[in-house]
Amino acid sequence: MKKTMTLLVCALLLAGCDDAERIPAGSEGGSCLPDGGCDGDLVCSAGTCVVLAEGLCGNGVLESGEECESASGVEGSCSDYGYAAGALVCGDDCLLDFSGCEDGCGNGVIDPGEECDGDDLGEMSCEALGHRGGSLRCTAACTYNEATCMPQLARINTKVDILFVIDDSLSM
Repeated sequence: MKKTMTLLVCALLLAGCDDAERIPAGSEGGSCLPDGGCDGDLVCSAGTCVVLAEGLCGNGVLESGEECESASGVEGSCSDYGYAAGALVCGDDCLLDFSGCEDGCGNGVIDPGEECDGDDLGEMSCEALGHRGGSLRCTAACTYNEATCMPQLARINTKVDILFVIDDSLSM
């Protein structure tokens, strides 16, 4: 009975534990810290803190585990990765650094492919879009929102013929 109890306690202590719980976040083999970094000279790669081999990063040769080579710069630009503009750089860890890239829609500037952005409507207004008036707005997807524009009044273009008939037969 004592042996069974000991095995049960050991099993309960080990149950639910995995490697991620035993290796602290930020340390080698552990998950990356919330800011995407790791402790010391470790780098975050695919969500895990790893050691880059000495002499590899910064030697001018793109090697396994590197997204770029800091000594030779970056191939491509922010727009290649879906950003509107900015400067893509290679970090000291030989991983792409997107911190200088800017999202397009939502940056307050009309970028190619956008009708508007935030309060920037360009030269557009409800009237310019064929409405009677109102307040043109911009959606979160950088397209015009015409919901608060007033519709054009319907114009009736009909010709009415009026014919006057004078009847002298009733005169005395």
